[in-house]
Amino acid sequence: MADADGAPPRYSTSTDQTRTTSRTTSCSTQTTTTTGTMDPGSPTTKLLKAALPAPPGTYVIQIPKDTIYKVPPPENAKRFEQLTNKNPGGGRSRRCCGGGARLWLCASISFFAAFLFLIATAVGVFCLVVRPESPRFVIQSASISGFNSASGPISPRFELAVAAQNRNKKMEMLYQPDSSAAVYYNGIELAAGSIPVFEQGTEKSTNFKTVLKGEGIVLTGAVRRSLSDGENRGAVPFRLTATAPVKFRLGAVKSWTVTVKVDCELTVDKLTAKAKTVSQKCDSTAKIW
Repeated sequence: MADADGAPPRYSTSTDQTRTTSRTTSCSTQTTTTTGTMDPGSPTTKLLKAALPAPPGTYVIQIPKDTIYKVPPPENAKRFEQLTNKNPGGGRSRRCCGGGARLWLCASISFFAAFLFLIATAVGVFCLVVRPESPRFVIQSASISGFNSASGPISPRFELAVAAQNRNKKMEMLYQPDSSAAVYYNGIELAAGSIPVFEQGTEKSTNFKTVLKGEGIVLTGAVRRSLSDGENRGAVPFRLTATAPVKFRLGAVKSWTVTVKVDCELTVDKLTAKAKTVSQKCDSTAKIW
């Protein structure tokens, strides 16, 4: 109920509660207290409960499962990205820094690709203009020893006279150290050595000797019989391989190191120092890059 001034009454939220109405005038204050009972389900009680602040304590808030998102909904994705990339320090955002790093990486890759393209173009022009060719090799003679053991390990020795021809009309050839060569029989390595270091002018032929040696080579009975049968026929086949690092020189300009590979088939009549070459054939390749 309301007092004479029209002020609304104030109620507590308990079931059995006291209703108090106060009125103040310039002369005195008159208070009327009425005690009564209110219905908890009445609209007035619900309105009072909603208007009054909740007392301190622990509360459990229940949210429907269909309103919980593991990722932001599409309409909030842009806002979420802006908030997560925000830099609290006031500097550039992580996205800006990441963009700068990606820009630097793209620029580096582009520069490297352009550099490779220029090198490939230069090599292509060089090959078209100069037309480099691999050298040609011919085995002129072979002196063989060390096959005199009938049953024990052998120590073969091959002394080869070789002619190397530079077929290039505009470039000299410079044979570098660290070459290798080997002689095989039926896939078995019998001796090994190297090719000497030398320089060769354009369209020039150079004769050199190389010695290939083996030590403690154990041969099976079948391999020994095969060597003996070949010697009786006057045709003992061997295979010779070699790898040589070479540089080409055009005037004062030298190329990078090019690997020259040689593969020869050599057949001799016997296994002695006076062996004669029955046949020989050598193939060579030079990998410019």
